[in-house]
Amino acid sequence: MVNAKFKSVFAILAAILLLANTVSAGFSIDHYNIEKTPANIVIQEQDILIISIYDRGDVDADGNITEYDLFYLIRYLYFDDKAPKYLYLGDYNEDGSVNILDIVGIINNLRDQGIFPDDLANYKKGDVNTDGKINVDDVYFLIDYIYKDGEKPAALYLADFNSDFKINLLDITAIITYLKENNLLDSEGPVIDLVSPDDDTFRTSESKKDIRFKFVVADENEIDYCELIIDDYTHKVFDNPNKGVEIKVTIELDRDDYKWKVMCVDVLGNIGYSDVWDFDIKKKKTTSDDEDEDEGVYYYDNSDDDFYSESYQDTNPIDLGSDDTEVDTNRKSQINFFVEYLVPIFLALFIILILIMLGIVLSRR
Repeated sequence: MVNAKFKSVFAILAAILLLANTVSAGFSIDHYNIEKTPANIVIQEQDILIISIYDRGDVDADGNITEYDLFYLIRYLYFDDKAPKYLYLGDYNEDGSVNILDIVGIINNLRDQGIFPDDLANYKKGDVNTDGKINVDDVYFLIDYIYKDGEKPAALYLADFNSDFKINLLDITAIITYLKENNLLDSEGPVIDLVSPDDDTFRTSESKKDIRFKFVVADENEIDYCELIIDDYTHKVFDNPNKGVEIKVTIELDRDDYKWKVMCVDVLGNIGYSDVWDFDIKKKKTTSDDEDEDEGVYYYDNSDDDFYSESYQDTNPIDLGSDDTEVDTNRKSQINFFVEYLVPIFLALFIILILIMLGIVLSRR
């Protein structure tokens, strides 16, 4: 809107208007150049209301004279926008009409409040945070102000980038478009590193299993949202997640083979995808499972949080016992042969030896 360098311009403009008793065809307010004839609304007697809680100039009747009142009046007079609820509030100079003289009066009121500091002449529209340059930080500042009750810009005209005398999403979009057209905007999507469950790993479970998913996202801009996608289905959405820290969530899943990834979008609409990792949830091997189990090697799961793979877990397989059965059968045959044949032979030889020794003893007598 206005800064100190235009004080003289408005003073001259006001004087000309008063002397000519007419209305200018246009005017310039800092970065605004309005080249059209504004309306000159004569207040009728029935429009004059005595409402002591509102001051003239408080066009939007919110209890304060602010830049919004200036915007409101400009849009009403120049762009055929909605009329003030109480028309007399637009008649700042109390001359019976609502016209450009009232706009000048409100501007001077705002200057007296210190809303237009002298140094604002150094800033361009779009430099919402008044740091001397138009960049993505101004987009963040405006988003916080409009949607999160953040800090108000030093002057609202800095935020009205599309010059429609409104501060809204269209200004955010206009600044982003400006940055893109001038190669001042990051166009890369977020970078996502998956942490857990590890790729090509599995767990065992009797039925369902609680799986702990972890990932980290990084980007030059703030992150709008991320999605955890398992087998092409979004299981969880994370709004405004923090960058550079592990983001965690636990999902209960049935026994099956899964593929998972993460997709994130930054506040500028750039999209990033992680790699795709695989993991399995298999049935735990038990002694009673003879026909229902899949064939193969199974490993015991001794952790609640981490996955195991063959490359770094104890790889002693459960012995299914097929070789031991054959060994036990051979041993049993050998024992039966010993009991049935060799034992009687040894007993017979032992008895014969006793008889021989007894005969020798008796013959010597």
